Amino acid sequence: VEIGDRAGQGRLHAVLGSALQSLGRHEEAEEHIRQSVVIAEEIKDLAGKARVLGVYGSLLSALKRPKEAREKLEQSIDVCQQIGDVAGEGRVNGILGTVLQSCKLYGESVTKQTRALYLAREVGDMSSMAKANFRLAMLSVLLDRPLQFDDLPDTQTTMTAEQLCQTSLDLFGQLRAELDPRNTDMRMSILEQEGCSLQLMQVILANQHCYVDAFHLADRSSIRMSMRVPRDSRPRKIKAVRSSRVVRLRGNGPKPSSHSKRAKGLDWNISSALPENTDDDLHRNSGGPPPHSALSSQSRHGLEDALQYHNESLTVARQHCDRVSEGRILAN
Repeated sequence: VEIGDRAGQGRLHAVLGSALQSLGRHEEAEEHIRQSVVIAEEIKDLAGKARVLGVYGSLLSALKRPKEAREKLEQSIDVCQQIGDVAGEGRVNGILGTVLQSCKLYGESVTKQTRALYLAREVGDMSSMAKANFRLAMLSVLLDRPLQFDDLPDTQTTMTAEQLCQTSLDLFGQLRAELDPRNTDMRMSILEQEGCSLQLMQVILANQHCYVDAFHLADRSSIRMSMRVPRDSRPRKIKAVRSSRVVRLRGNGPKPSSHSKRAKGLDWNISSALPENTDDDLHRNSGGPPPHSALSSQSRHGLEDALQYHNESLTVARQHCDRVSEGRILAN
């Protein structure tokens, strides 16, 4: 302030806003992020304006103000297109897609996530590709139908939720394999996202009555989560809970089909499994720390250890008289 560095002030407002958002102090964060937007407009910093508008949109969504969030995110997309920031445009499209999903505008959400996937492919952003595939898989489950990709090159015209989720898992696995082992923060982030994809795949397989495969994925997802949560701070509960008969997501969206109604077993409440209204890359680019993702929130409220997964799987195996799965679970 003393030396009149407006650009520096804008960056510091963005950093402070992101830090406050990560602490859950959303109202204070909004004021700093708003100031950052004002300064970016004042000094005509279009790249900074695009980034901060994306952060602002995700914050407004966290504050349950989706209409305002959509407006800011669309403004961010417009600025990204104006300056030719393809990667940034893709990331913000992904965030906008999850905001639209939270409003149950599934068709529009599919359009935005497909656009995010296309742009991520164009720039070779494997992380964004994995996230987009995961989010599209979730939308396929919510819509209870495969998705059409007529305008997406090098992609099958129709893809099922299972195919999209498997693609996401493959990409996350490749990212993890290529990652520098010393980059622990990024490794934990990838493990978190991979665990979410595994949970979604459990839902998909259970809906297809592939219970043995679903049980094995339960172990894999618990391992992924235990790898990213420090042993001395692992909570004791998880939002993945048993239901009497139906396997579904969150309870919102269309009613379960007759096929899913017959899928007895686990109701995996993965809620907004990947960060639904935020994007770590946006916060890294703004200079501030990313806010806690949905799964991080679950981690704070509780993740069961692997034993609980075994007990749940064992119960369902016995309900279905699946002696083979029961033996495997007991052996583990």
